Amino acid sequence: MISAPCAKVYGAEVENTLRVTQAIGLNTTVTWLPHAAVDPSASLGPPLSGHRLLTAPQWSGNLGANLFHPLNAQFALTGRASVQFTGRVYLESRDNGQHSDIDQSSVTLLNADLGIASIGRGWSLDAWCLNCADRRYYNRNVPGSLANRNPRRLRRRSAYFWSYPERSLLAAAWNFGA
Repeated sequence: MISAPCAKVYGAEVENTLRVTQAIGLNTTVTWLPHAAVDPSASLGPPLSGHRLLTAPQWSGNLGANLFHPLNAQFALTGRASVQFTGRVYLESRDNGQHSDIDQSSVTLLNADLGIASIGRGWSLDAWCLNCADRRYYNRNVPGSLANRNPRRLRRRSAYFWSYPERSLLAAAWNFGA
């Protein structure tokens, strides 16, 4: 990364896991990055110099709950629900003399899964829902064939695409070492 020598990032991250009962656990993560920018004197040009690092929100966090509840000696009910928050992020500079930067407003996502697992046999069957509220946000990591551009918001030359929509799936897993 060519901007690494001139980047200055500092902040704090706190993670916590709490076991509420034998079956339920809570976890939380909060990240605060008050400063994540490239030195304005860097010779990287207008897209980077003096701007906040791309996709580095000042605040982000996660709050989740896990479930592992034995139903009997052979099977357990499993689950997880989480809420992810990402604050406003800087996406790109359109430094054309008007300093019209592109940013993404804060995004909150809901994810959940529920399943059944064997106890001691190493297999599970889970139903997942990712981005359950079908929240739309810009994402640079979406493959082009799945992307849906919004040219009015990001102009034609942007490399940002709509995020994945809500996804539901069924997953089976087997641990061969069990």
